[in-house]
Amino acid sequence: MTLLLTANFSHFGKEQYRRSILPESVVDFVDEQIKQEITLIDLGNAANGVYQPESLLEEKKLNRVQRSQTPLTGSDTPSLSPLSSTNHLPLPVTNSNELNVGYILCHGNVTNFDTMIRHFTTSIKSILIFSSKKIRFRIVTDDLDGINEMIFENIPEKYWPDFDVRGDHTSKDMWNLKDSLKFKGCGHLKMTFHHTFGDVDSLLLLDADTLLLNPIEDLFDEMKNFSSTEVLAMATEHPWNDQGYYSRRPYAHNPYGLNGGLLFYNFTRLALENFATPFDENPIHSFEEALTTSVMHHLISRKQFLADQCAANAIFHHNPEKMYLLPCKWNLRSWGIESCVGAEKCYCESLSQPRGCGLLHGQGRSFVPYKKNVGFSTVWRTVLEFPWADFNESEQKSLRQLIHANLDAIPEKVAEDDHSGLSILKQCV
Repeated sequence: MTLLLTANFSHFGKEQYRRSILPESVVDFVDEQIKQEITLIDLGNAANGVYQPESLLEEKKLNRVQRSQTPLTGSDTPSLSPLSSTNHLPLPVTNSNELNVGYILCHGNVTNFDTMIRHFTTSIKSILIFSSKKIRFRIVTDDLDGINEMIFENIPEKYWPDFDVRGDHTSKDMWNLKDSLKFKGCGHLKMTFHHTFGDVDSLLLLDADTLLLNPIEDLFDEMKNFSSTEVLAMATEHPWNDQGYYSRRPYAHNPYGLNGGLLFYNFTRLALENFATPFDENPIHSFEEALTTSVMHHLISRKQFLADQCAANAIFHHNPEKMYLLPCKWNLRSWGIESCVGAEKCYCESLSQPRGCGLLHGQGRSFVPYKKNVGFSTVWRTVLEFPWADFNESEQKSLRQLIHANLDAIPEKVAEDDHSGLSILKQCV
């Protein structure tokens, strides 16, 4: 860890801020009745949920990550007004032989950024180990210098050209989302990632605390199952619990809700103006307009904590035919797997099969070593510490064998405290 990166992130911690703050410009998008139900509070920059440095750091020259494309500049950024019917994203320029995988790495509500670095490194390594395809990593951040240096220090040099790191180019018309979707500092980017990377056709956006155990091209194959109307794929929030959070939210996309651990976009379709809004069921609106009005109508008035997945649930509640639900194997959380231990029937049938675990999601810090996370943290730690190499089938086999060996080596007394589905992990990895 260098002095620069430590200085940039040393003040991380959970920030306190008032929820459901909305600029007046967004209120104008909805009818007067809803407008009267909302109290606007201006707490200034301190309330935006984004880390504010206490002092400017001395500039440090960094070798930039080589990119295959020139990052968008302010003048190049597509301007998509929520109420416009004429603006379109530029036609995507993509390489059909490479897969686009995105991450959002921002300051904000992160307790320990060193932990996030390890999560990100593990996620990248797990993708590269099991994939035989060319991967292009697309990253949006509020700290280009810090993230570039993080890549230099944690990823081997031969992979540097595969990283495309850009600043946030969310259209100015959508900046209001920065004040409402504060989760992890840049929660709005889950919904506006295409403003920065409008030059790609499709992209898989992952949380940093995700870990692949199967080839990522198998996950990309899910997009081939999209119907003619579907623009985005996500997994359900709690398929094993009908009393979960979104079961009590009338704006949920489905009875279980959508989880934001991964979002699989078709950006080209997202640019089509064929979305419904809470106020007009006719599919004639832009994604931006539908998103803004859905957030305003369903979320702001409830004055609740606004996570990115809440926004996804709200907009796709009115556009259910545009959402593709991913199989459960591609977003496995520890408490979900644990619910299958000793159960007569498991919510996810693939867990009973070898290699039935496609992607582990360390939601709730379940990758962080703790006595209740023994299974999850063991798998994560094994991948993190697996040596960088020219990954091939032999390396894949070696990693799987090492994961199994480490899971089997967990002492019986320690295993008794596990709440992350240890016995099931042993069979599905």
